[in-house]
Amino acid sequence: MENYLKDGLYPFSMRDTLKGKRLFWTPLFLIVFGLKGMTYLQNMDNAQPSLTSLKLFNFFIYGTMVIFTGFFQLYLQDIGMSKIEIGSLMAIAPFVSIFANPFWGFWSDRAANIKRVLLIMMTGTLLLVQFVFQANTYAMIYMTMIFFYFFQTPMFSQTNSLILTYIDGTQQKFGSFRLWGSLGWALTAIVAGPVIDQLGSGRISIVFSIMLLVAALFMFTLPSIQKTTASATVNLRGLTRLFLNPHFVWFILLGIMVSIPNTANNTFMSLYILELGGTKQMVGLAIFLSSIFEVAIFILFDRFLKRKINVLVGCLTIVSLLFALRWLLMAEA
Repeated sequence: MENYLKDGLYPFSMRDTLKGKRLFWTPLFLIVFGLKGMTYLQNMDNAQPSLTSLKLFNFFIYGTMVIFTGFFQLYLQDIGMSKIEIGSLMAIAPFVSIFANPFWGFWSDRAANIKRVLLIMMTGTLLLVQFVFQANTYAMIYMTMIFFYFFQTPMFSQTNSLILTYIDGTQQKFGSFRLWGSLGWALTAIVAGPVIDQLGSGRISIVFSIMLLVAALFMFTLPSIQKTTASATVNLRGLTRLFLNPHFVWFILLGIMVSIPNTANNTFMSLYILELGGTKQMVGLAIFLSSIFEVAIFILFDRFLKRKINVLVGCLTIVSLLFALRWLLMAEA
């Protein structure tokens, strides 16, 4: 591939740009102030500004990632990549995460300041995404994506650790914070669809960067905390007993079997929708519909799910079968 940048790929006039900015900022402000109001009412009896900021940080960090996960493939297709090239490029993420997660986890424990480590990761992600969208050959995109994924892939796990660190010793539940991440993923997807449709896939980095900066803003409002969640001591005997537990082994195998096709679905679903004649707005709507039900599941499971290993594995089995049914129905479209 000689050059991916096609002439006329981003033919925007100033009028179109201003229109696109209005289209982006209007729903963004509605989301911000709407969530602020909802959170205020929710915490009226037990006001905790720091925890409110943590919920909003979770909302925007998940919203940032859905922009990349759901729409970056469309940009790659627009600049001329084949589906094989897109798949091989997106496959870098799980490979890089094998090294990135332990690296950032180690430094988070070493620094005893997970907030600072997350800010470093967010800064690296913000800078490298600019290089990704400036690269004009496959080799350059491939190299920049390796570094981008090094900062980006551990962000969810570190965000979860941040939540656990702040709620440690309180009556707050992890699920209530993770719920805001699901809301951010779903609502941002449905707003980003028409925005990216107007701006063009080449401007995804702008939308991504703005959302990440808003997340960083809420991160800065969190109070400093000099501790991390405690790490359990692992020994060989305990590890052996763990892998001899049939429920645990079944859980791991089932997770692997589900995550492989689910990753393929996340990578190619947006391309599949466009191939069927859909638009980027429909891509956003599809992501919204597939994610918004997660919110209801979080609420129901948090209230009614029994925390027993056989019940949890049984639920995961049912969910896996529903996944398979969804993909079969999509294939018939």
